[in-house]
Amino acid sequence: MARTQAARDRSPAALGRWDPFLPLFRLLTSVRFALWLIGFLAVGALLGVVFPQMPEFVRESEAQRQQWLATEAARYGALAGPMERLQLFEVFKSYWFNAGLLVLLVSVSVCTVNRFPPIWRSIRRPPRRVNEQYFQRAHHRAAFTTPPDPDALVRVLRKQRYKVEETVQDGVRYLYADRFSWAQLGTFASHLALLIFLAGGLVTWRLGYREDVLIAEGTTRPVLDVRSPDHMQVEVLNFIRRTDGQGRDLEYRTELVVYQDGREVARGSSTVNDPFQYNGYTFHQAAFSEDGAALTVREAATGRALYDEVIEVFDRLPAPRLVVRDAAGAVVYDGFLAPTSFPAERVAAATLTIPNTDRTFWVATRQDAPAEGEQPAGPPFTLGVVGPGGGFHQLRFGESAAVDGYTVTFASMGATKARVLDRLPGVTEEQVLVQTLEDAGGAASMILLLPDREPLVLPAGQPATVDGVTYEFGGPRAFSGITVRKDPGASFIWVATALMMVGLGMTFYLPRRRLWAKITPDRTYLAGIADRTAKFGEELRRIGAEAGSPDALEPEPPAGAAGARGAGESKEGRA
Repeated sequence: MARTQAARDRSPAALGRWDPFLPLFRLLTSVRFALWLIGFLAVGALLGVVFPQMPEFVRESEAQRQQWLATEAARYGALAGPMERLQLFEVFKSYWFNAGLLVLLVSVSVCTVNRFPPIWRSIRRPPRRVNEQYFQRAHHRAAFTTPPDPDALVRVLRKQRYKVEETVQDGVRYLYADRFSWAQLGTFASHLALLIFLAGGLVTWRLGYREDVLIAEGTTRPVLDVRSPDHMQVEVLNFIRRTDGQGRDLEYRTELVVYQDGREVARGSSTVNDPFQYNGYTFHQAAFSEDGAALTVREAATGRALYDEVIEVFDRLPAPRLVVRDAAGAVVYDGFLAPTSFPAERVAAATLTIPNTDRTFWVATRQDAPAEGEQPAGPPFTLGVVGPGGGFHQLRFGESAAVDGYTVTFASMGATKARVLDRLPGVTEEQVLVQTLEDAGGAASMILLLPDREPLVLPAGQPATVDGVTYEFGGPRAFSGITVRKDPGASFIWVATALMMVGLGMTFYLPRRRLWAKITPDRTYLAGIADRTAKFGEELRRIGAEAGSPDALEPEPPAGAAGARGAGESKEGRA
């Protein structure tokens, strides 16, 4: 007896021809595997949202990286080490996440290539005839009295944009009608769109560039490595901020100039919603800060610049506002007093010399630690004042005291903008405290605390020379946060979005309809293929009614073999 096909497939000769790539192909074309892979990537993306991700500029410096990880270790404790090894702080840069994306890209590619031939065959060479049982067992079917005009059904189908082919066999007319056959390519377009989405993401990951830079107004900052052919210098000419009467931001933008090889190549304006573009790079307005101060230090004899920077003064130090009146009640001082020494923890001190006199007061500000559950009525600070005569007076917020013929009032509490510089090149290798503040009239000044020297007060634009060195406060400056980005995958995303919209539109708004008709002198039978959820059977009956059948709209009783499928539909379903 001849062996069956299954037995032949299990024969040693067949096993010798076993293809090792077949299991891999089946895995990559498996819907279940694709769903698991998408779920894996979705969980990874969720982890990247839930857990803090290491900023790009931190990743570039090992010292900053270790400092950042130490901060996270304080939050997550013993879990921080395993989390770092699993790259949970760098999910979107991790090997496992990007490997998952790569496998998904390959899987979608294989599925798309594998799916295209049967789709193309079903469009170009659909079966024109089905067996007789299909008209009785198809999921979408209708049967009704043949219309008086035998050609009416063909006219109705063509009116509804069906392409109709007709054959006659043994006196029976058979029709094959197909509408929007090309719409089945919408599925292929959607698969291709997903493929291009993934490709665009990988291109951006490998070839894209992003850097966040903070550039002070009137200064220049390099972008990209100096060895890169795209190396640029970006200058912030001006930062413009516009607010309403309540201080809410209406607009802020930065005027930029881009230099390459020492020459200007572009200039323009960057806002949050309208970035400046040059040579494939976009310059997004990402942030701003008004906590900048320009400081220039020169040799007095030669004018050679020792230091010329805009310092970001982002810290705050408490500064009390004092109002001092003389015996006649006239105000002789009204302003904030910047701290110039720190004799103890939570204490900041300064000296105040009354203008046009030699009377000097020593003032200390102590930040009080409120008792548990206590809500302070005013600022949690206490002011200590020592007059020229040596008497000590303690004031709370809003209180006044008579000190050596003057009345001193603790009027309010403010803060200076401050920054500790590790050193001032050309002047000292020790730390220097830099503070800026504005008086009641809005005039800005800088206070420098240099080692072993008296505090140096620098009004804006008024240089001062000490020990052969000239210091000049150039005034407050704004910092502009600019995100420099190059996204070569952006064009992929636009193409993929367009393809996805076209594919979804074809799938949902131009669904393919295929039907077969058997027309006898007494009875007409229709059966078709459409979405299983579509009410195509009702549609077929309406076609019959429009063709002139008197009973087409009457529902057909269920066939005895309902639920089974004819060979024709099974074949079409596989296609």
